[in-house]
Amino acid sequence: KVLLTVSHFFKSYQKKKKKKGEKMYAVTITFFEEMKEHMVELAKKAAMDTYSTWKPLWPDGAKKFYCTKSVCILSYYPFFRCFRECLKEIYRVACSPGKTPIEVLLYDQIVHLCKEIPLPLPTIREVTVQYAHRSITFNRPGPSEFPLLDVDLERIFGCLSVDNVLLIFRALLTQMYKIVLTSNYVSIITEIAEGLISMLRPFEWQFTYAPVPVLCGMPTLRLRPEFFLAERETIIVELDNDKVHVPETVKLIELPQSLEKKLKNHLTDEAH
Repeated sequence: KVLLTVSHFFKSYQKKKKKKGEKMYAVTITFFEEMKEHMVELAKKAAMDTYSTWKPLWPDGAKKFYCTKSVCILSYYPFFRCFRECLKEIYRVACSPGKTPIEVLLYDQIVHLCKEIPLPLPTIREVTVQYAHRSITFNRPGPSEFPLLDVDLERIFGCLSVDNVLLIFRALLTQMYKIVLTSNYVSIITEIAEGLISMLRPFEWQFTYAPVPVLCGMPTLRLRPEFFLAERETIIVELDNDKVHVPETVKLIELPQSLEKKLKNHLTDEAH
């Protein structure tokens, strides 16, 4: 039985396509499912074998155990919000009672998404489909418009002040240092990262892997004190606390005062 509310468990990742340098995006939904008895025993054994000095403690008298499961959509097109709605419907179908086997229902929905929904074309830039029990609209920008950005930009200003957004913008423009976005809510990291990168246009963020400049995200609980050492030259952004840690050794590009003031005014208007 699936137990958790899905809207809090969306994560997005990206990786480079080797030949063309294209990004591949992955949007996932993660939920908990009750484990069968033999799976519980296998999990306990695996956990005991994994650690040599530390042994996990199991709750006394626990009758049920749960494991995580995920459903993932991979695409070269960052339809984050549209894919999120598709995953919600897949999850809802998986939880629906009925006589039709769940495997058949899920197969129909997955085939519909992957094989039957057309990609918007330059001449037909909007495609609206009935997916399960709701309508979902895929929009694709035209050749003279900004590239596809299906994210909620309000999340940026919900987590960061305008001054900190400008500070991160300067760090991205400098393109010399590692920038790490952290949050206890990992589902917001990719949307905020994509939104921040979009501010560089017409320039693009070319980097992904260390030791070149890198923009990445991680759960806050994985932060370690050594990450903040000056010699690491790593800019840490705490999204949950609206804090940006810039080591003293980091030298960021300076924006012309007149342009910075104009940009700040525009961002302030957007934030409100």
